[in-house]
Amino acid sequence: MKREVFNGLLLCVMFLVAGCDKNRVYEEFRDIKEYTWNQQDTLAFLPEISDTGQAYNLVLHVRNGENYPYRNLYLFLHTGYPDGRFSDDTLEVNFYQEDGTPLGKCSGDICNNTFLLAEQVKFDQAGKYSFNFTHIMRTENNTLPYIMNLGFRIEKAQKAQSL
Repeated sequence: MKREVFNGLLLCVMFLVAGCDKNRVYEEFRDIKEYTWNQQDTLAFLPEISDTGQAYNLVLHVRNGENYPYRNLYLFLHTGYPDGRFSDDTLEVNFYQEDGTPLGKCSGDICNNTFLLAEQVKFDQAGKYSFNFTHIMRTENNTLPYIMNLGFRIEKAQKAQSL
């Protein structure tokens, strides 16, 4: 009985903590099987946007092992809009400073990297969007080792404060 009460309280606390992030509109993570990302594997995120008057920030999260053999990651982003249009972008994110210091937060042999892809974005249409990421690194067998997962977040942008 005590265990059930404890588990119930723990679950309530988890929901409260998760609900405290009032700026988050969408956030999901996609795990990469065996930490090896094949170039043919697209990681898709499907948020629904309802408020076209709000400005948003688009954020990418990458979790990688410390043995990741490159300083950066090149990505292809294929975005689908509610009206059927598409746009394509090539992105580069860097994991290390020039001196070799990781830009992300590392603990043990795992690094968590957060990249602001775009800020103050306004969606011109309400509805379901698709954000599809593939890596475009030139590697042997078109695979990328030590990438554990990719996350995509849409958050409400904070209004700039005047000085």
